[in-house]
Amino acid sequence: MKKTLIIFAILILAIISAFYFKYSTSPKEVEVKAVVSPKEIEKENGRYCFHRLQEATKSEPYRVEEDIILNIKNGSVVGTKSGTQNGPDMTNGYGGDLVGSIKGVDLELTYSYTVEGSKAKELEIYKFQNDSLVKMRWVLEDKGGILTPDKVGVPKMIFYQEGACS
Repeated sequence: MKKTLIIFAILILAIISAFYFKYSTSPKEVEVKAVVSPKEIEKENGRYCFHRLQEATKSEPYRVEEDIILNIKNGSVVGTKSGTQNGPDMTNGYGGDLVGSIKGVDLELTYSYTVEGSKAKELEIYKFQNDSLVKMRWVLEDKGGILTPDKVGVPKMIFYQEGACS
């Protein structure tokens, strides 16, 4: 009887462990709720303005302040992104142009920018969520001179709040 209980307890622990490892180590789906459809994206004037402020923390030691202005018309997107970044080894401003299109519910935009005197390009993926713009940030890899998201794993979500255009 005692042996049967021990075997039963071991079996239960093994099942619980298997479920724990299966669900804790597999990538989780990222869900951005209340995504605006492409038809709803285009407002009367097609202009959207967003702002983000990230205070420095121990794990992210840079204070970042950014502004994004997007003009959307017939699925095409053009705009600008500019900001400042202050941290332990860098204090600078940066800015550049955003150009791309709406693909499904994603905005795929190429950000052409200059930071610390160097020019670069990065493919950025955004989604609309209520009154926010959400940047889906994955690890980047260089593909022909453009930093491109590898889309492996769960992206970091960076939120920009809609605000008045200046």
